[in-house]
Amino acid sequence: MKLEAIEGLTVSIRSNHNNLDEYEDDSDELYVPSIGRKYVQAGSGDAFKVHCKFKKKHLISPDKRDEINCCVYLDGQYAAGSIIRHNTHAHDYTHDTEGVHEQSAGDTFFRPFTFSALATDDRPANDSNFKAMKKLGEIKVTCTWMRTTSAPRPVPVHHGYKSVVDGSVPEKCLKGRAISQSAGLGAARPAAARTEVSVEHPYGKNPFATFIFKYRSRHDLQIEGIIPRSPSPVPLEERDPDSLSAEEARELVRRMREREHDMAKVKREKRRYSPTVIRDGEDGEDDDDVTIEAEGHRRKRNRVSTDSGVDIVDLTDL
Repeated sequence: MKLEAIEGLTVSIRSNHNNLDEYEDDSDELYVPSIGRKYVQAGSGDAFKVHCKFKKKHLISPDKRDEINCCVYLDGQYAAGSIIRHNTHAHDYTHDTEGVHEQSAGDTFFRPFTFSALATDDRPANDSNFKAMKKLGEIKVTCTWMRTTSAPRPVPVHHGYKSVVDGSVPEKCLKGRAISQSAGLGAARPAAARTEVSVEHPYGKNPFATFIFKYRSRHDLQIEGIIPRSPSPVPLEERDPDSLSAEEARELVRRMREREHDMAKVKREKRRYSPTVIRDGEDGEDDDDVTIEAEGHRRKRNRVSTDSGVDIVDLTDL
């Protein structure tokens, strides 16, 4: 993501060695030139990192002593911060924030940023729940000009990050948002000890650049209308036969045979229950009676002879 008001700085979320796909955020948020917003497509279970790319000739600090404090917030909670010595670089460079450091029993460990599935429940939500979940589904990156006022010194590392998600969250806290994932920390692994410095902010603590990434699964993005839904597959019957795989061809044959079997069964049922009329002489015999069969009942009428010798069939009341 780039900002129109800030040249020489690009920030992206990377996972599996690639930038996550970004999509425009057309929400009604007040436009601020130094703040950018994008949707990104995330995968549950994937580790990710914040990738910053700096172009030295375009991003110029107010003073040569200035450095950049890059901070990462997950779901509204501060997670990690780095000091980037911008003016020590002669050329373009990059900087990654991949997770947090913490200490346990005197040892330092690193825990990577990860996406994980979000579980919800039907518990009632209170005001504190709504407030805590307001930024759920967001990764915010801020860049602020600052200066160091002391030499680096080793200190115990306490990142202080605590995810807003503890088990499942009330469904009502999502307030209609399609969110099926949360951002957090992966398994710890040993890491080198960290240091800290004292700093000052000569221009105030407000960031000169802020990047907000609303992470969603592909299905979430489709539900929110950010990307189009997947088109319905073309029925096998309408596909070009040459495009069918062997398995699809077998399935098509099975369906056709099943359809033919059903049609034959329907025809047999129709013949069984359809009304039949038998008329005199149709069966090749010269009977004295005419039998009419229709709608499940029969009526028989005798022939009546007249003096003229002509047989008359009585159809009265038929």
